[in-house]
Amino acid sequence: AAPNYTSKFSRVKFGGPADQRNGYTTIVDGGDLDDAIWGDPTVNISQDAVQEFKVFRNQFDAQYGAALAAVVTVATKSGTNNLHGTGYFFGRDDSLNARNAFQRSKPVYGQKRFGGSLGGPIAQNRTHFFGAYEYTNVDQQNIIALPARNPFAAAQNGEFPATSREHLMVAKLDHRLSDRSSFFVRYAFDDQFATRTGTVTSDESNVNDSSKMHSVIGEQNFVLSNSSVNSLRVHYMWNEVATVPVTLGVPREVRPSVTTGQNWTSPQFFPRTRIQVFETFYKSAGRHDLKFGADYTYAKHSYEAHFYESGSWDFTTDAPFDRANQATWPIAFVQQTPGTYDYNSHIFAAYVQDDWRVSDKVRVNIGVRYDLDTNLRMNDVYGDVLSDPAYAGLDNFVSADRGTDSDNIQPRLGITYDVRGTGQLVARAGFGRYIPRNRHYFGLTAQDRLIGTAIRIQDPAQLQNYPDINAVLGGKSLTDYVASGAARSVYIIPDDYELPESLNTTAGFGWQINGTTGIEMDYVHAYGYKQLGGMDLNLPTSGRISATNPRPVAAFTEVKSLENFTKSWYNALETQFRTRFKGVDNFTVSYTLSSTKRDGVNHYQTYPGTMRTPHEKGYSEQDTRHNVSMAAAVTLPYGAQFSGILRALSGTPFAVSIRSDEHARMLSKNDRPAATIQLKNALQQSPQLAEARFLLGKALFAEGKVGEAMVELEKARDL
Repeated sequence: AAPNYTSKFSRVKFGGPADQRNGYTTIVDGGDLDDAIWGDPTVNISQDAVQEFKVFRNQFDAQYGAALAAVVTVATKSGTNNLHGTGYFFGRDDSLNARNAFQRSKPVYGQKRFGGSLGGPIAQNRTHFFGAYEYTNVDQQNIIALPARNPFAAAQNGEFPATSREHLMVAKLDHRLSDRSSFFVRYAFDDQFATRTGTVTSDESNVNDSSKMHSVIGEQNFVLSNSSVNSLRVHYMWNEVATVPVTLGVPREVRPSVTTGQNWTSPQFFPRTRIQVFETFYKSAGRHDLKFGADYTYAKHSYEAHFYESGSWDFTTDAPFDRANQATWPIAFVQQTPGTYDYNSHIFAAYVQDDWRVSDKVRVNIGVRYDLDTNLRMNDVYGDVLSDPAYAGLDNFVSADRGTDSDNIQPRLGITYDVRGTGQLVARAGFGRYIPRNRHYFGLTAQDRLIGTAIRIQDPAQLQNYPDINAVLGGKSLTDYVASGAARSVYIIPDDYELPESLNTTAGFGWQINGTTGIEMDYVHAYGYKQLGGMDLNLPTSGRISATNPRPVAAFTEVKSLENFTKSWYNALETQFRTRFKGVDNFTVSYTLSSTKRDGVNHYQTYPGTMRTPHEKGYSEQDTRHNVSMAAAVTLPYGAQFSGILRALSGTPFAVSIRSDEHARMLSKNDRPAATIQLKNALQQSPQLAEARFLLGKALFAEGKVGEAMVELEKARDL
């Protein structure tokens, strides 16, 4: 697996889930290794330590859960009766880099990677060992290049070194106890550190990330009879993620073109422990291959949070602050107290799977899975908070009788039909319901804004005191300010919070045309629902928030709630052509034609543009209409091999938002539908406004209304 220091959020795309953190899960030697925040695997495995990997896309049987679209499984190598080892080095120097056509100079980029592996016998035919180590170091730059006309360009532009390094290690012991029983123990370690990560418009709001991970897994397999096998697996995992800001103690400022000051999410320190037990029983009975399994996970988390600890100002303009001009004032000030929080949970799963050979031509794969997270809604936290007089009024939004999400039955069905009875032409179809695992980090961040003291000030009479935070708070500390009766801001997990779900359907065929050539084609439809986003529950029923139209519950300002309102649609035609011919060992062409749309948002804390009348349906930013890849391998003289891969894909759609605020929530983003409405109204009055017509075309395109968009864009071009 490639190192994951290049990006916090999942970079691997499977299907169309709104948030790819729910899209897939990574399993190494039978134990899942997902990062609890960002979705990438927490342990990367050196390529020299990988025996094999499989990717189950769109359809996977009941043994696997915790993902909406795909499961990636990896098996590490074991030692053999012969002593074998490898060693390698990869280097890339600045002198080998080329300047692309849009650059005036070459940015710094250098990489060094080296490692090796060794495996062999401890006792012939009985006990074997394997170990691997890899080290990677990358030197590069973050370049910030705001346009010269931008008022912040002189202060913010520059080249900033961004380095990363990673240590990987795997050690494995295999032992055969008897002809019927064997076990293995595997240890994996990953230590990453990266500076200046994230996508920001100023170096000030960059962060440094580190992740340290230990994974120990043991498995025993016991042959009970000629037709039954039992497998018991135990996995222990410890991981700590830490994020430290480049700038500390400087209030954050969010403006249309630049964000400065301390990063709003950091420092943060997130250690967690997972103990998992997997029990699986395999049974062959005539035409049936049965699999019965149960999993148990104890998940223990601690979180030291410093969200908004230095304060954050939100502006709708790049213009400098002018006390005499209210248009230059901030529209909101946010601040929270730091704290440390805990979140523990017991997670259960059970499944049954039957691979049924109905006839020589027909096979049916049928199963059902059930998952239960006992602390999904953190009932103990809300029981304590609701009994605290300081939170009077919170019962308008949550209750103590919350239960948990127990409707998690996931049926799976697949069928194949051997059309000719020769195995050369096979038709197939499948359907399944899929549910991901709970990201406990979400609940920890909710505790931070609920149990800790958090405020969101939107009163211009206070905001005109920018940048004097002490004056905004009336000379009080943040805790005293709220204790004196000021409204607090909270983030809640609602009573009806559920895990996202997806219904996946596939149909296709595989055709082995001759001994060297084959083709596969599948149609995929995935409908994701109950996916996550944020909603402010403390809005007036209509109109803009004002002194005469206040928030309904005066004890609170923003009541942000984690809600299941996002939907997604993924439709794809996936094809693959494989062949080999004289001089070419193998040649593969894969092509996917797909469409990914979303109605909602792509992050659990993101608000829709308009909350009372949300109209967020449009192309997802993950939509890549055309995706083509070609791969070939050729054997050269003296046993040398040459191979290459070529990939081409469509660009992703752009989205348009207007910095208006239909409901005066003091949130200056995501109002895409309002932009469309306002632009249409403007063009009714002034149909010759080329820029407005162009923006309308872009907004319509972002909403998926391609025909209307093309009409408007053509009119804009003519004008």
